[in-house]
Amino acid sequence: MEQMKQENGGADRLDQKECLGCRIIYSIFSNFPPMPSARAYNVETGEFFPFDRLRSLPNGYEMAKAQGIAWTCDCRGRSRTPPQNLGNAQPFGYKPLDAPNGDAETYGGMPTENGPPNTWVENPSGSGQLRLYDANGNAAVDIDFDHDYGFGAPHSHNWDGRSRDLGNAVSILPY
Repeated sequence: MEQMKQENGGADRLDQKECLGCRIIYSIFSNFPPMPSARAYNVETGEFFPFDRLRSLPNGYEMAKAQGIAWTCDCRGRSRTPPQNLGNAQPFGYKPLDAPNGDAETYGGMPTENGPPNTWVENPSGSGQLRLYDANGNAAVDIDFDHDYGFGAPHSHNWDGRSRDLGNAVSILPY
């Protein structure tokens, strides 16, 4: 483990050590540009929160903690025991989706409403896209794997009602 050299209030913190996982998390998320409409996800609570809050945290451990993956940290003598109680996190199911029936509005060949609630669905066209439907069956998030809108591949799009944002950088890895 290397000594931490992340800025914190103008002073370097050299008294604590940070593991590779925490250093990677910090190096990835602290360098993202501002993304006011992007959301990050806490896997323990099942809640989304503003991505800019994540990138403003002072170190990788705090970023991991905000995402509910602090148990992966191997620095500063912390326990690596995964959580047993995931709070109110809800499981989601994956189901391939048959072709849309034409009753609902579609975007990218998939319905934007009346989808299977709380479920990730693969685009049946083979385009390399996953869509998450919210509890009401409305499109909530798209993850695109096969192209780049300037955010890399994969990247995500968040839905707000019937409008989809321009895109956000995303990683499908926990850190």
